[in-house]
Amino acid sequence: MQSHSYQELNLEDWDQSFDRGISKAKLRELGSLAFYQSKENLLILGKTGEGKTHLAIALGRKLCRDNLSVFFLPVNFLFEEVLAARTSGKNLPYIRRL
Repeated sequence: MQSHSYQELNLEDWDQSFDRGISKAKLRELGSLAFYQSKENLLILGKTGEGKTHLAIALGRKLCRDNLSVFFLPVNFLFEEVLAARTSGKNLPYIRRL
């Protein structure tokens, strides 16, 4: 497995030499960016080392290349921000911004 900086992660670099829990067909579907065109959110779940960050960054980079908006946030930060917004009574405006 090669090491890449976040700036270099692309879908074309996805290592399929072992099972990461995502089929080639699903990877192609995500790569088509249909979820974005359908205005659907994308939540990527999986075990440690399965490539969640790689997939998220690669999809985000592809969206950026198409001049589309991207918001990337690790789930632990999302929970912290939602909790902080809720504590300050501003969680509805925060959720709407997402």
